[in-house]
Amino acid sequence: MEPAIIQTLVEFCCQYYDEEFPAEVIKEAKVSLVDYFSALVWGTTSEYYANLLQYAKSVPVGNSSIIGVDFKTSATEAAFINSVVSHSMEIDDIHLGTAGLHPGVTIIPSVIAIAEELGTSGKDILKAIVVGYEVAGRIGKALSPSHRYRGFHATGTIGVFGSAAAAAFLKKLTPEKFTHALSLAASQAGGTFAFLTGGVGVKYLHAGNSSKNGIQSTIFAELGFTGPTNFLEHPEGFAQAYASEFNLKLILEGLGESFEILDIFRKRYFICGHIFPSIEALPANIYLQEPDKIEKIEVYTYKAASVLKNKRPANFAEAKFSIPYCISSLSHFKGIEDCFKDKEILESIYRFSDKIHVYEKDEYTFGFPEKRRTCVNVFLKNKDVLHGHVELPKGTPDNPYSIDEIAGKLKSALESIGKKEIAKSLLGCIETMDRQGILVSLMIKLNKI
Repeated sequence: MEPAIIQTLVEFCCQYYDEEFPAEVIKEAKVSLVDYFSALVWGTTSEYYANLLQYAKSVPVGNSSIIGVDFKTSATEAAFINSVVSHSMEIDDIHLGTAGLHPGVTIIPSVIAIAEELGTSGKDILKAIVVGYEVAGRIGKALSPSHRYRGFHATGTIGVFGSAAAAAFLKKLTPEKFTHALSLAASQAGGTFAFLTGGVGVKYLHAGNSSKNGIQSTIFAELGFTGPTNFLEHPEGFAQAYASEFNLKLILEGLGESFEILDIFRKRYFICGHIFPSIEALPANIYLQEPDKIEKIEVYTYKAASVLKNKRPANFAEAKFSIPYCISSLSHFKGIEDCFKDKEILESIYRFSDKIHVYEKDEYTFGFPEKRRTCVNVFLKNKDVLHGHVELPKGTPDNPYSIDEIAGKLKSALESIGKKEIAKSLLGCIETMDRQGILVSLMIKLNKI
């Protein structure tokens, strides 16, 4: 009998207990770590952070750190809290091949939390991050985009596999137990996109649950709990339940030749990733800074983005999922601002949002998720029409941010909370962590936040 698909993927991951990933892959793991820490720090300024600190008072004592808290808790609770914090500002990374998957905030909190418990070296931390991205990315793209069209939020449903894989790797589980950890994780996957019409806070809990449940699945597997090894391809298994169409061959295609951590989209605004193509497709013209001269704006984009057309978001958290709001804010302020504190400004934003119409374009949907094609037509009152188009936004592998730009995100985040002075040493720790066992010094710096 041929091994289940996941068993082959696990065998591949386990060989890196002793072998080394390519240098470019480890380099990208460091970039992911910097990007994650910037999201984590920014998360301490979110409206949800105070609630999480209140929750933190109820968690047990342990060996894993929570950002901004002067005591440690269990790995599961630390991963949960740090994951929710880091996802809550919408500035974290996205797997380009999987609609809705934010890998960094589901995988890296688990890695750090387990590593603190085990005293893991920096080298193995980076390896575990790569493994988490690899497993989540490969499972996710095999079900995408159908998984998203069924209403599932991959951060909650696919991210749990990345968390479990990273934790299993750090614990050096046997291939058999590693496989069972992923199988158990499949039964703890959950999260839908219903938050797009309100109640967006639950989205951030999806990330936390993935981190926490991934670790929990690994603990159960380590203790001897088992699950079906063919949970993906079984007629009543995960793929059949979570997607109308899927291609499980993609899970093993190019294994060892291409790595999922190299297929990441990184953000520069605190908004949903599907909005970036729309704002980057805006024609670079002075009229966009003069809203009264614009008759209307038409946005043509792919299906997953076309649903983000709420013209009356109730708060800034909901506004981060509104193409009309974000374009309106850009036209007024050259940036995406929280306008909910000033009723007069908000009404102006709403009025301009009424001019913005978002449509799905079938040919763009067919190219998703590999492409994020979007075009924007701006109709001026003088009858001129401005056109803009984008295939992939800035921050994607074909149009990436520089390392300095990613480091700048972390510096800006630390400056926003008055901790700019630790940026240099924190970045230095990450840069050298594969050559030194410096997890303790890294966490000491983070605990100063």
